[in-house]
Order: sequence, then structure tokens, then C-alpha cells
Amino acid sequence: LGWSPIKSLPFRFGLQEINIDNHRFVGNVLWRQNHQSFEAARVEFNGVENLKLGYSYIGRQHNVLGGSLPMSSMHLSAAYTFAKIGTLKGYGLLLDYEREAQRDLNSTTFGAFFDGRAKISDGLSLIYRLEYARQTDSNNPININASYGRADFGVAISKVTIAAGYEVLGGSAEDGQFRTPLATLHKFNGWADKFLNTPTNGLLDLSLSVTAVLGKFKLLGIYHDFSADTGCASWGTELDAAVIYTAHWKQQFAVKYASYSAKDHATDTTKLWIWTSWGF
Repeated sequence: LGWSPIKSLPFRFGLQEINIDNHRFVGNVLWRQNHQSFEAARVEFNGVENLKLGYSYIGRQHNVLGGSLPMSSMHLSAAYTFAKIGTLKGYGLLLDYEREAQRDLNSTTFGAFFDGRAKISDGLSLIYRLEYARQTDSNNPININASYGRADFGVAISKVTIAAGYEVLGGSAEDGQFRTPLATLHKFNGWADKFLNTPTNGLLDLSLSVTAVLGKFKLLGIYHDFSADTGCASWGTELDAAVIYTAHWKQQFAVKYASYSAKDHATDTTKLWIWTSWGF
């Protein structure tokens, strides 16, 4: 059910897919055939120029494995957009699962990011993102006191984008691990899905990516170097690649590949997908 008492104040109630920002904290996991959805109530306000406020109450999570998990969780945010520079946003995510089996996921997270794209000249732009968040335990038998950080910088030259990223999910045996159980996890830390759960000693993810659009083809390559946040363990490396062709009738055909080379975490893994989707 959607309702807008005024144009700048839309409400949405009921079973719905929710994507917030880059999906790092809340997402519908679009890659899966069984998308993640939520029984939730959402409201947004955009009645002031360049300012957006948002609030979501989530009463149940329906995850990609078919699980139906009751909760009483909230996400709130405030964002301001600076013309030609980017957006500054602060957010909070308060997770409160009801069942004992998920209580170790309960946490309170507050953070902020600055995300933008600056045009240098025709055909040349800079892309950047800086983000920091802090997570603590809440109604949780396990102690959590962990940080999250992300830095991305890229250059877009015509239809080619080259970028570097560094993501930190804090973790240690004493302070717990930074986790995001409502996220589109497949999008982050490698398509082989070896880091859907943050390792005990945390995760450092250094990545390099190249994206190119050649006519109806989109090419994407990503290299990851994974290591521990606490200690000096090297978890492993991964190479991801995808080729996507979009036909003029809006159907996509794609090949997607992931190859994880293990060192101190998990095992060597290779995955290959061939898929198609049709938009209308």
C-alpha cells in the first residue's frame, strides 16, 4: 500500500523489496532468483531542496534462502546533496531479531558517507566515496564493538571506468565482527561468496576494477586481495569477470565468472554462470 498525503511525503506499507544507497546495509539481493524482501513501513521526505530524510520500520525479513525472520528493526537517514560535488548522508540501523537463533546479529550501527562524481571535462569524471560506521551490540549475548570503513576512487574516461576500493569490516575475538545481515552481500567482497559472514578477525578488501561499455556490450573485471583486520593473516585473492549483452528488445544475455584462490580462509572456488533477463 502506497500513500502520499503530499507529493514530498510518500509512505509505503506491506511486503516490499527495499534498496537503500549502495545496498551495503539493506538490499533486495537482486542477483538471486529469490529476492530478499521485508514486511515493513517506510516514509521519506523530500520537501526541502537538496535534503532527503528517510525512516523504515522492518517487522520481518524474508531472505534469499526462504527464511522468514521476525524482528523489530529500524533504519533512519538524512542526506544533503551539494551541487556538482556529491551527497553527504548520515544513517542509523538498529537490528533487533526476535528469535534466539538470530540474537547474535542484533546491533546498533551509526555511520556517514560522502559520495560523488565530479566532471573535469567532456568525457572525463572523477568518482569517489568515503564512508565510516561504528557497530555495537544491542540485546545481544555477544560483545560487538567494531568499525566499518570504505574508500573508493575512480576515473571515468568516456565509456571506460577504472576504480580502486578499500573496504574494512572490523573483527576480533574480543570485540566481535562488523556484520550486515540485511545487505545485498553478493555485491560485495567477491562473487564467489566466501565472505558472506565476516571472519572472526575481520576483513580487509583491496579491489581494482575496470568497466567498459562497447556498443551493446558491457565488460566488467574486478580483482580482490583479502586479508584480516586483526593480525596478519592473508585470506586469499579473487578474480571476477562478466560480459553482458543487451539486445534491442531489452533482453540481457550474460556470462559471469568468479575464481577465489584461498590462503588462510576457506578453499579454492571457481564459479561460472550463464544467465538471461528480460526487462519491459
